[in-house]
Amino acid sequence: MPDIDEVRTLFEAVMRRDAQVLQRIEDCSAEAWIEDGIFVFSLLGLLAVIEPQGSSDARQFRQLLYSSRLNQELRADGAEIVVFGAAGKVKSNLYCLRTT
Repeated sequence: MPDIDEVRTLFEAVMRRDAQVLQRIEDCSAEAWIEDGIFVFSLLGLLAVIEPQGSSDARQFRQLLYSSRLNQELRADGAEIVVFGAAGKVKSNLYCLRTT
């Protein structure tokens, strides 16, 4: 199971436009992509980018994200996670990392 530091590190790398991370996102077959310079993802897509082998529990990962202060920490760096497309259920929603 990834920890919140791994998630934060991924988002920081996306904000820096790290070529390896952007390629990893592009190579991901799950719901995760870069659109107009914005990282768009579902929770399962985010998990697949962080852990391509797919061995973690999606529910535990979702709980990890929602119990963290990740968005507050990202705001200190001039970014935030917001809903990109609501599908009615948290696990089906699309989110994006955008600069503020």
